[in-house]
Amino acid sequence: MRADRRIMLCAALSLTLCAFAAPARALSPAPWQTPQNNPEDEDLTTPRPEPSSGGTAAKPAKAAPPKTGGKPGSGGSGAPDDSASGPLSGTASWDAEIVKEFCKKNYHIDLADEVRSFPGLAMLDKVNPEFATRIKTLMRIYQAAGGSTIGIVPRSGGLRSAEDQLNDFTKGRSLKTGGFDVPAGNGSHGEDWYYDKTADHSKDLYADFTDTKTKKTTHALVRRAGEFLGKDKDHNKIYGKVTDVWIGWHNFGVAVDFGEFLAGKYDPNLPLGATMAGAWGRAMIEATGDLGLGWGGWWDDSLNDPAHVEWHPRLHDVKHTSKPGHALRDDQIDASYRWRIPETIYVWTGADGGMKPQNLQVLHLVRDGQWIALDRERRIVGRQDGDWTGTWTRYDPPVHLFPTYLPVRRLSRDLGDADIGFRIKSNVTRETFSLGHDSDGKIVKQHVQSSGTAHLCPNLRITNWELESFGIMVRTKPRTKLPSADLKKSNPQFYQQLSDACAQEAAIHAQGLLKYGRLIDRSVYELELQLAPINGGEASKSTVTTKGQRVDGDGTTDEYESQVETWIGGVNLRLAWDRDKGKVGFAVGPDPGSSTGAAAKGKPDAPGVYDLRDRNIWNDGTYTIVSDKLPHDAWDVQSPPPRDPVNHKK
Repeated sequence: MRADRRIMLCAALSLTLCAFAAPARALSPAPWQTPQNNPEDEDLTTPRPEPSSGGTAAKPAKAAPPKTGGKPGSGGSGAPDDSASGPLSGTASWDAEIVKEFCKKNYHIDLADEVRSFPGLAMLDKVNPEFATRIKTLMRIYQAAGGSTIGIVPRSGGLRSAEDQLNDFTKGRSLKTGGFDVPAGNGSHGEDWYYDKTADHSKDLYADFTDTKTKKTTHALVRRAGEFLGKDKDHNKIYGKVTDVWIGWHNFGVAVDFGEFLAGKYDPNLPLGATMAGAWGRAMIEATGDLGLGWGGWWDDSLNDPAHVEWHPRLHDVKHTSKPGHALRDDQIDASYRWRIPETIYVWTGADGGMKPQNLQVLHLVRDGQWIALDRERRIVGRQDGDWTGTWTRYDPPVHLFPTYLPVRRLSRDLGDADIGFRIKSNVTRETFSLGHDSDGKIVKQHVQSSGTAHLCPNLRITNWELESFGIMVRTKPRTKLPSADLKKSNPQFYQQLSDACAQEAAIHAQGLLKYGRLIDRSVYELELQLAPINGGEASKSTVTTKGQRVDGDGTTDEYESQVETWIGGVNLRLAWDRDKGKVGFAVGPDPGSSTGAAAKGKPDAPGVYDLRDRNIWNDGTYTIVSDKLPHDAWDVQSPPPRDPVNHKK
């Protein structure tokens, strides 16, 4: 099969560098280079970055009431110091349940827990294990869609040795000739060969060459027979080249070629999908991109290879990796399982200098298995020197917000009361404090403490920009084809006009790909989340107990207690997350950039390049900042003020 159009960029291995297909994804070192002790992950041996705040800090102590009453500020000397919190970190793994959920929602199919046997399944034992997991998932999708006739092509469809790759590369190719009509080179390098599509590739071709000086005649091979590729419409056998690369992804165990099998026997004359086109299309056209794999069917017409699927993992160190013919080990690649995230995240909306009331949300996160969970949250809304309201909420157990690893490009949960399986149940304690002024300008206050069981419905939209960018870059290509050489002879002026149009479109295409260049080798997620309380059903059996105190302008208190059946409010969050660096921001989008300096030189600082953005400016002059630190113009109250002494009016 024609395969390996995309080539591994690895100078330390002295690999031949070529670009035969969509823009290649560079194989870069992992972002971490120095070891770090991580008490949460004793089994982690791969080096990772040192945290900027000195490592994973202990969880802050429980909040104590401030000593300064209700005055906004630090929350009193007894409040926990959020600035002491460090990043959470860990190592995730492939999440088959998320894949099943994704396929159910997007493909309307139910995946089996295990892949059924198919031709060539045993060949996956020799490829990279992480790649094998993805190919088995791809085949589970194919099988769930009704497919049963494809498998991995024998011999050359999986891991290839350097000798096998050389043998496949030279099939159907001819040796170049030198100054004395003697073949150039000895055929041991890729540049010694070329492909002549007009030649007869059905058999080897030998020729006699005579050296004009020595008069010595050599009978040498000048063209190798190609591989049988099937038959044309007149049932004539077709022979041709197998691959366009000298060294490729097959040599490192991260590529496979599929083929059609009849009665368990490979039939190269059958086009892929001939027997079950719907299942094939679902698996290859849709699922390859959704799983972060590259499909040869996306490549240019002359290089199109619908049988080929490959994976481009990042490498920890390109200088110390496998030799061709040996599959990459899991400890040599970065499958984007490692993650870091601030333990405390601040989401602040306001204006410079406190010109407008602020809305501050502070989230305290914990790790719960393969999920980031919310342990407690507070909101401080209003003016520091005026009216304001604060809420402090604790969840026991912490509620799941989003996965630490997303194995697909996108995941969307738009749930309702019927989606019982995704409901979250937690015991919630919420304290609310508000400070205002009555008509006489006197301070009035209210304290409310609510507790009970909340049933929450999580709606989540999350994008894995590493996979999204890879899919965009390998699928996108200019639509205008270059004019033919015949047109250049018959109408040179029109030929030049078309050539200029192609060049312009290629430039636009390159700029379009450039904007995703910062994301393709980084693990960046973007998510929107809403945890809304559910009422009715099982939730109606729970009660919320509320104890409150009102304080009027004269200091008179009014204590009350009540029970209700519903929770009011929930959690809303928009977040961009760089999992490699442990940074957070508001969203992923174009960088304003600059028209001078690096941008003018074509480097990825140009306007329109996508990256993590820490803020968003709104039309009313306010802006929202998402950060691991309290923004400059924000103010915070880390724990609720204590209640006033009871003072009933006489």
